[in-house]
Amino acid sequence: MEFTGFKFRKSEFKFKNRKEYNKYFDNALIESPFKFVRASKAEFNEKIHIALSWMEITKIVAWVLLGVSILSSLVSLGTIFGISMIGLGFISMGLSKFFKNKVEDLAIGKSFCIQMYEMNNFENLEEIREDLIKESK
Repeated sequence: MEFTGFKFRKSEFKFKNRKEYNKYFDNALIESPFKFVRASKAEFNEKIHIALSWMEITKIVAWVLLGVSILSSLVSLGTIFGISMIGLGFISMGLSKFFKNKVEDLAIGKSFCIQMYEMNNFENLEEIREDLIKESK
Protein backbone atom coordinates (compact mmCIF):
# COMPACT_ATOMS: atom_id res chain seq x y z
CA MET A 1 0.00 0.00 0.00
CA GLU A 2 1.39 3.36 -0.91
CA PHE A 3 0.93 6.50 1.14
CA THR A 4 -0.95 9.04 -0.99
CA GLY A 5 -1.50 11.75 1.58
CA PHE A 6 -3.01 12.31 4.97
CA LYS A 7 -6.46 10.96 5.76
CA PHE A 8 -7.81 11.39 9.27
CA ARG A 9 -11.43 10.19 9.06
CA LYS A 10 -13.38 7.48 7.29
CA SER A 11 -15.02 8.61 4.10
CA GLU A 12 -15.78 5.61 1.92
CA PHE A 13 -16.84 3.16 4.62
CA LYS A 14 -18.66 5.55 6.93
CA PHE A 15 -21.95 4.14 8.19
CA LYS A 16 -24.52 5.53 10.59
CA ASN A 17 -24.73 2.33 12.61
CA ARG A 18 -23.73 -1.32 12.65
CA LYS A 19 -26.96 -2.35 10.89
CA GLU A 20 -26.09 -0.30 7.79
CA TYR A 21 -22.55 -1.65 7.88
CA ASN A 22 -23.81 -5.24 7.95
CA LYS A 23 -26.36 -4.52 5.23
CA TYR A 24 -23.68 -3.06 2.94
CA PHE A 25 -21.43 -6.11 3.27
CA ASP A 26 -24.35 -8.55 3.08
CA ASN A 27 -25.45 -6.94 -0.20
CA ALA A 28 -21.88 -7.08 -1.50
CA LEU A 29 -21.71 -10.79 -0.68
CA ILE A 30 -25.12 -11.46 -2.26
CA GLU A 31 -23.93 -9.79 -5.47
CA SER A 32 -20.67 -11.70 -5.61
CA PRO A 33 -18.04 -13.14 -3.27
CA PHE A 34 -15.44 -11.24 -5.30
CA LYS A 35 -17.20 -7.94 -4.64
CA PHE A 36 -17.33 -8.79 -0.93
CA VAL A 37 -13.59 -9.52 -0.84
CA ARG A 38 -12.81 -6.29 -2.76
CA ALA A 39 -14.96 -4.29 -0.33
CA SER A 40 -13.26 -5.94 2.66
CA LYS A 41 -9.81 -5.16 1.25
CA ALA A 42 -10.84 -1.56 0.55
CA GLU A 43 -12.16 -1.15 4.10
CA PHE A 44 -8.93 -2.50 5.60
CA ASN A 45 -6.90 -0.23 3.31
CA GLU A 46 -8.88 2.80 4.44
CA LYS A 47 -8.38 1.92 8.11
CA ILE A 48 -4.66 1.37 7.54
CA HIS A 49 -4.37 4.68 5.68
CA ILE A 50 -6.04 6.54 8.55
CA ALA A 51 -3.80 4.89 11.16
CA LEU A 52 -0.70 5.63 9.05
CA SER A 53 -1.73 9.28 8.79
CA TRP A 54 -2.17 9.61 12.53
CA MET A 55 1.11 7.78 13.13
CA GLU A 56 3.03 10.17 10.88
CA ILE A 57 1.43 13.34 12.22
CA THR A 58 2.08 12.35 15.85
CA LYS A 59 5.68 11.50 14.98
CA ILE A 60 6.13 14.92 13.34
CA VAL A 61 4.53 16.67 16.31
CA ALA A 62 6.80 14.78 18.71
CA TRP A 63 9.96 15.90 16.91
CA VAL A 64 8.71 19.48 16.64
CA LEU A 65 7.95 19.59 20.37
CA LEU A 66 11.36 18.16 21.24
CA GLY A 67 12.97 20.73 18.94
CA VAL A 68 11.01 23.50 20.65
CA SER A 69 12.21 22.26 24.04
CA ILE A 70 15.83 22.45 22.86
CA LEU A 71 15.28 25.94 21.46
CA SER A 72 13.57 27.02 24.68
CA SER A 73 16.62 25.95 26.69
CA LEU A 74 18.89 27.92 24.34
CA VAL A 75 16.71 31.04 24.49
CA SER A 76 16.04 30.64 28.24
CA LEU A 77 12.23 30.54 28.07
CA GLY A 78 12.06 28.68 31.33
CA THR A 79 12.60 25.26 32.75
CA ILE A 80 8.90 24.50 33.17
CA PHE A 81 8.21 25.32 29.51
CA GLY A 82 11.10 23.10 28.34
CA ILE A 83 10.11 20.20 30.56
CA SER A 84 6.46 20.46 29.45
CA MET A 85 7.56 20.39 25.78
CA ILE A 86 9.70 17.33 26.45
CA GLY A 87 6.77 15.65 28.22
CA LEU A 88 4.37 16.45 25.39
CA GLY A 89 6.95 15.21 22.89
CA PHE A 90 7.23 11.87 24.67
CA ILE A 91 3.44 11.59 24.89
CA SER A 92 3.25 12.22 21.15
CA MET A 93 5.93 9.58 20.55
CA GLY A 94 3.86 7.15 22.61
CA LEU A 95 0.82 7.93 20.49
CA SER A 96 2.90 7.36 17.36
CA LYS A 97 3.94 3.95 18.70
CA PHE A 98 0.28 3.16 19.45
CA PHE A 99 -0.71 3.97 15.86
CA LYS A 100 2.23 1.95 14.53
CA ASN A 101 0.98 -1.08 16.49
CA LYS A 102 -2.52 -0.43 15.16
CA VAL A 103 -1.22 -0.40 11.55
CA GLU A 104 0.57 -3.70 12.16
CA ASP A 105 -2.55 -5.24 13.72
CA LEU A 106 -4.71 -4.07 10.81
CA ALA A 107 -2.23 -5.46 8.27
CA ILE A 108 -2.22 -8.84 10.02
CA GLY A 109 -6.03 -8.76 10.24
CA LYS A 110 -6.32 -7.92 6.57
CA SER A 111 -4.05 -10.77 5.47
CA PHE A 112 -5.81 -13.23 7.80
CA CYS A 113 -9.31 -12.26 6.60
CA ILE A 114 -8.37 -12.32 2.94
CA GLN A 115 -6.76 -15.75 3.34
CA MET A 116 -9.88 -17.01 5.11
CA TYR A 117 -12.14 -15.63 2.38
CA GLU A 118 -10.06 -17.12 -0.41
CA MET A 119 -9.62 -20.49 1.29
CA ASN A 120 -11.37 -23.39 -0.45
CA ASN A 121 -12.11 -21.28 -3.56
CA PHE A 122 -14.75 -19.17 -1.79
CA GLU A 123 -16.77 -22.23 -0.73
CA ASN A 124 -17.27 -20.83 2.77
CA LEU A 125 -18.46 -17.49 1.33
CA GLU A 126 -20.82 -19.28 -1.06
CA GLU A 127 -22.52 -21.04 1.87
CA ILE A 128 -23.02 -17.75 3.70
CA ARG A 129 -24.17 -16.14 0.44
CA GLU A 130 -26.83 -18.79 -0.08
CA ASP A 131 -28.07 -18.33 3.48
CA LEU A 132 -28.32 -14.56 2.96
CA ILE A 133 -30.26 -15.04 -0.27
CA LYS A 134 -32.68 -17.38 1.50
CA GLU A 135 -33.15 -14.90 4.37
CA SER A 136 -33.81 -12.00 1.99
CA LYS A 137 -36.66 -13.86 0.25
